[in-house]
Amino acid sequence: MFSKIIASAVNLLIFSAFSGLCNYVLLILPTGGLEQPTAALTTTIGLYLTQLMFFTIGLLISSIVKKYKAAIQVGTVFLLASYFLAIAAQYSGIPFLDLLSPLRYFDVYEVTLNGIQIFSLILAFLIVAVCLCIAAKQWKNGNCRGKYIMSKVIMMCGVCGSGKTTYAKQKEKEGYIRLSIDEEMWNIYGQKGVDYPEEQYDELSDKVEHILRQRMISLIKDEKMLLLTLAFGIRIIEIFTKI
Repeated sequence: MFSKIIASAVNLLIFSAFSGLCNYVLLILPTGGLEQPTAALTTTIGLYLTQLMFFTIGLLISSIVKKYKAAIQVGTVFLLASYFLAIAAQYSGIPFLDLLSPLRYFDVYEVTLNGIQIFSLILAFLIVAVCLCIAAKQWKNGNCRGKYIMSKVIMMCGVCGSGKTTYAKQKEKEGYIRLSIDEEMWNIYGQKGVDYPEEQYDELSDKVEHILRQRMISLIKDEKMLLLTLAFGIRIIEIFTKI
């Protein structure tokens, strides 16, 4: 976990440095520079710290919220709320609102004129430290491991006797749920040509496909791992693309 956090922090640093360099070369130099010589550096640092705060807050949200989709929704709401509060703080002039949105801690205009404020710097580091500590504790306690395994779907085809069922039973032991049109046809309608006329196969097969498709959609929404087996791969693709 920590190696991924460090890698993400380094990526953000590189992105911020590259953005700051581009701004300096493409915008500041052509206009004759700035009255504040250090403004380019301080705004780049502010950009990096802002991104770092949002990253660690997102890490905190993902460690606390139980469901993957719910974590995305909470993160999105927090981001939109931060933008709303930043705009409200800027136009209302209420100092308290500045504390509620990380976007206001290192406002470009304020940083350009007055540099980075010590209070904002301490608050930013405090937020990063608290978020990292809580997320690390959640991970250490095992509350995060395996929480965000998104739904996986294995699509498998092959002629009869090629080993599809043997492989499928292996994957079932790993937690996969097997969906097979052939088996479902047998369970519902029996053997073709014996329990129902052969000319009805296509019609009955379409009904079974519809049943399995609805079941598949429901299982994917529940983030389950699925394994689909069919005699011909083209049918798997047709069913999967109808989701």
